[in-house]
Amino acid sequence: MNKSRSTFEPRITHPRRVEVIQSRVGFLKAIHWLKNHSEWTNPLYWAIKQNQNSHYLGFSLDDTTRIAYSRGCHRHDYKHRTVTTLGRYIKKSFPKIAEGFTDSFLEYLTSKTFANQPIDNFFTILEGNAIYEAYANRVGEKSCMTGSNNRDKLDLYVENDVKLVVYRDDSGDSARALLWETDEGDHCLDRIYPNSGAHIEKFYRYAETKGWLCREGNGYPGGNILIGGHTHEVTVSTPSSGEYPYLDSFHYTDDDPSSGKITLYTKEIDGYAFDSVNGSWSNGQVCANCDCAISEDEGSVHNRDTYCDDCYSELFCMCENCEDTESVDDMQEVGGASWCSHCAQNNATQCEKCGEFYPDSAGNIVEVDGDSWCQDCADNHASWCERCEEYTTGELTDVEGSSWCRACLDDHTTYCEVCQEYFEGECNCPPEEVVETGVVTTGVVKTGEVAHV
Repeated sequence: MNKSRSTFEPRITHPRRVEVIQSRVGFLKAIHWLKNHSEWTNPLYWAIKQNQNSHYLGFSLDDTTRIAYSRGCHRHDYKHRTVTTLGRYIKKSFPKIAEGFTDSFLEYLTSKTFANQPIDNFFTILEGNAIYEAYANRVGEKSCMTGSNNRDKLDLYVENDVKLVVYRDDSGDSARALLWETDEGDHCLDRIYPNSGAHIEKFYRYAETKGWLCREGNGYPGGNILIGGHTHEVTVSTPSSGEYPYLDSFHYTDDDPSSGKITLYTKEIDGYAFDSVNGSWSNGQVCANCDCAISEDEGSVHNRDTYCDDCYSELFCMCENCEDTESVDDMQEVGGASWCSHCAQNNATQCEKCGEFYPDSAGNIVEVDGDSWCQDCADNHASWCERCEEYTTGELTDVEGSSWCRACLDDHTTYCEVCQEYFEGECNCPPEEVVETGVVTTGVVKTGEVAHV
């Protein structure tokens, strides 16, 4: 008897089924390079593609650094798919194939595969007020332009329709890069923040899919800045706030920055550079340490180099002895004060016990067995001889109620083996006992000598 359709249970539609299917398709595209890489990776590619173990392997929907597969559940059952690393999965699921894979190759395989995963869902393009919010929230790591105090410096972007491309992954990491449309109609991706990490390659791949040009190098501006192998220019209206951001790529202009409309260049030209973090611009004078712009009334000079106030206070210090300014690397703490190395070497002494320096004028250094020790070390780790009034690290001996060092003991005492004591002068033992034993000695014990009768 045939069962009617009503007797069958309804088909279960799993949540996020379409996303699981897309992750599977995207994963197969990402590992396609394995097919022709080598004779060892080709079998791995076909084993995964043909779904030999029915795992329906794909990228994880919750962690962009891992894969997910079905084990004892429906292949579309997103909630119960197992999440793990690609390297661990390969070694566990295909042990024979993985026998020839080193750990370093598995790391390479994983890195290359995940670099090939679909990336559109990682990126968002912001404009207008959303740019203010992104910088205020420090999207893409903290920098000189992030934070809530820099809003006015971002007016140039918002008022000239510059876009902000934002990358986010499931681990919470983010990155950013500005997107400019040049006078020639090219779209140029600016410097990427942070300037290193796995996201850099994803930015480049995403830009390639969009037809954007990428900046060559991701460091500080300097000289000609090439984007897509060429220099570019863009004409913008000066910001209503009158403040400019630090510009990484369109760094130069030969127009008056306050003139209302200016052309920005990636080519180094005579004129002005937007390398200030305070909203202004410079005529080329920059900090010798951080390269930020320094106006004529700012900065401090050391050895003919000019530094911004922040770098100068971080890198240099005034010697509290001679009052000269020297590098913090050349400073030495002397008695709780910062001294230059010259003053420390010529006007201070280092304790050979604790290593600390003390001013010679403080009288805090004493001699201990020929070495220079500070008073604290001498008091805590040496002994005071009451005969020569000097410190020693050796043991002291009681001589008629006083503590004497070994040198004083040898040079200035007599030892009596009758009473077994050291004494300065004559022993108090009865003369007949001394004559009978005949063992009183001067200094080091010498058997048979009679000191007195």
